[in-house]
Amino acid sequence: MIHKKYEQLKSCFREEIVSAFKGYGFVWITMDLTVYRKGSMNETLGKEAQIR
Repeated sequence: MIHKKYEQLKSCFREEIVSAFKGYGFVWITMDLTVYRKGSMNETLGKEAQIR
């Protein structure tokens, strides 16, 4: 239930945000909907690389 509501909200806001930025002249708009988290870029590294 919560996931469905989140998806509806995300979709609604996404359309508004994309429309606004396209109005400013941007052609491509990329959004990170997972929010900034310290160390999140390390998640894509293998375990060996994270230990170094």
